[in-house]
Amino acid sequence: MMKLDHVDGFAALGEALSGSRDPASFELKDPGGERLRGALEDPEAGELDLAILLRQMLLAAPGGPAEARAPRPLCRPIGAAALSAAGLETGDGQRIRVRAWRPPWIFPNELEPDAIAAQAANRRFGVGDLGPQADPFVRSLGHGRYRSVGQRAAVRAALLTPAGRSLAIDLPTGEGKSLVFRAIDRIGFATGPRLDAQGVTLVVVPTVALAYDHENACRAAQDEYLAYVGTDADRRARILERLAAQQSGLVFTAPEAAVGSLRPSLIALAQAGRLKALVLDEAHLVDAWGTGFRPEFQSLSGLRLELLEHAPAEVAPRTILLSATLTPETLDTLEVLFAAPEPLELLSAAQVRPEPIYYVAPSSDESTRHRTIEEALLRVPRPAILYVTKVADAVQWARRFRNLGFRRFAAFHGDTPDAERVKTLQAWREGRLDLVVATSAFGLGIDYPHVRSVLHACVPETFDRFYQEVGRGGRDGRTCLSLIAATPADIPVARSLNQERVITVARGLQRWSAMFHHSDRQHLGGQRLRVRLDVPPGPNEDDIDLIGERSLQWNARVLTLMSRAGLLRMVGGVAQEEGAPGVFETVEILDTGHLEPSVWARR
Repeated sequence: MMKLDHVDGFAALGEALSGSRDPASFELKDPGGERLRGALEDPEAGELDLAILLRQMLLAAPGGPAEARAPRPLCRPIGAAALSAAGLETGDGQRIRVRAWRPPWIFPNELEPDAIAAQAANRRFGVGDLGPQADPFVRSLGHGRYRSVGQRAAVRAALLTPAGRSLAIDLPTGEGKSLVFRAIDRIGFATGPRLDAQGVTLVVVPTVALAYDHENACRAAQDEYLAYVGTDADRRARILERLAAQQSGLVFTAPEAAVGSLRPSLIALAQAGRLKALVLDEAHLVDAWGTGFRPEFQSLSGLRLELLEHAPAEVAPRTILLSATLTPETLDTLEVLFAAPEPLELLSAAQVRPEPIYYVAPSSDESTRHRTIEEALLRVPRPAILYVTKVADAVQWARRFRNLGFRRFAAFHGDTPDAERVKTLQAWREGRLDLVVATSAFGLGIDYPHVRSVLHACVPETFDRFYQEVGRGGRDGRTCLSLIAATPADIPVARSLNQERVITVARGLQRWSAMFHHSDRQHLGGQRLRVRLDVPPGPNEDDIDLIGERSLQWNARVLTLMSRAGLLRMVGGVAQEEGAPGVFETVEILDTGHLEPSVWARR
C-alpha cells in the first residue's frame, strides 16, 4: 500500500474527506494524519472524534495553520455542532479553517499550545541525527539505531555485568529501558564462561498493565504467554510448564508472584544455572511502594540472595534495576537490599526531557477545573491521556467524555478488569484509541511513541509520579503538551498519599519479638533463622486477632525496615511452608542487639 509523506498525505486526506478517495487506499507516514485516516475507516468513531483529529491535521499542515484549508467532509459527515465544538469554522461552505485557541493560562505572546503540540517538531535530535548506530547484536532485535547515547551505554553495561552482581540503570522516560532486558534475553551476557542466550530472564513489574504491554511488545508468537499476572489459570499454568521445562525466554510478573507462587520454579532454574537475570522494572518503587502498601517489593531482596545461593557461582543470576527516577535515598535502599555481597554499580544517563512543553492552569474550584479540562480536550492533539488520582474521578470523567460526544476513548484504573485492560492496551498500541482517562495504574513503562498531550486533573503526590506520567508523551522525540489543572482541594489529597507510613520503634520491636519468640521459629545454623510472618504482634486484646493479610504485610514491612537499618538481612523469599500452616521468611541476624530497645532507637 502507498505510504505518503507529509505534503502528499495532506492532499490525500483532503480527497478522502471530500469523498473522492478511499481512505483505505493509502497510508501516511505522519502519525497524526494516519490517525485521522484510520478514524475515517472506524465505524465507532464519532463526529467529535473526527472533528478533533481534523483540527489536528490542519494545525500540522505544511505552511502552518494560518494557511491550512481542507474540503468540507462529505464521506463521513461532521455536523456543524461537532466542528464548532472542536474549534473549527466554515468559510464559503467548502472550506474549513482552525479557529485560534488562546486559553487564559498561556502568556500573551506565546504560540497556541495545541498548534505547538500538533506540529510535533523534532526536539530530541538535530537535523540528520537519529541517535547512535546500533551495535550488531541490537540490530538483530530490529533496531537500526539506539534512541540515545545513554541507551547504548545502558545496554552495553547490562550485558557486561558479571555473574551475581547488581547494576542500577537510570535512563530517562522514553529512551527504551526495555531494550536492556530484551538484549539480555536474546544475546545473553558477555562475561562469564561463555556468551550464552539460553535461560530465563525474569522481569518484575509493578502493574498488570505494564506486564501485558511488555508481553505484547516482546512475545514471538500470538499464543505465547509471557506475563504471569492476572487470574487466568491457563495463562499461569502454561508459563509454569515452560519454566519447569527450563525453556528460555522472558517472563513478566509482579513481586507478589515472584516471592510466592513462582519461587519454587525460580529456585529450580537457579540451581540448574538457567536463570540469567532478575530485572526490576521501575525499581524506584522498591522504596516508594515497598515501604508502604506492597512490602513484597523489598522481600525480593531475600529471594535474590536465595537464588544466588542455589546457583552455580559462574552462572549466578545478575540483578538489573531499571528506573527513570533514582534519587540518592532510593539508591541507598537499593544498595542495602540488592547489592550484597558486592557494591551496587550505577549507570546514570539522566537528563531533562526536551519534548514536553509545560503549562499550569490554576483552578479555584472543581467546576472551574472541569471547564478547563473539557475545553482543553476539545482542542489538544491526540493521542491524549488525562490523569486523575482517584478511581471515582476516572469513572466520572469517562462519563463526561461520552456525554460530550467522544467515542474513541477508554478508562483505565485500579478497578479495571484484566480482560478490559488487555483490550485497552491493544487498542492504544494499535492507534484505535485517541484518549484515555487513567489513574497511575496506566503508564509506568508503557511505550507508545506518539502521545501528543498529557493532562492532569489532579496534583500528583510525588514529583516522580508526575515525571513518569508526563514521560508518556513525546517518546518519538517530538514536541508534546503537558497541562496541570489543579484546585486547592488537591493539595491535602496529595500530601496524605505522600506521607510515608513507617512503624514506630516500640511497635516494630514488639512485632519482631513476636516473630522471633514464636514456637515455629527455626534455627538454620549460624545467625540464620526461619521466622513466621503471619503471627500477631502481641497477646493483648487489641492484637490477638491481628492475623490477616494486613498484619502479615506489616510484619514483612518490619523486616524490610530492620534490613535497611542493618539489624538483619533477608536471605529467603516469602513462602508458604508445604504441609504446615504459616508464611515464612529466612533472615540472617547482623546485630546481636536486635531485641534491645536502645539498639532499635539508635538504628
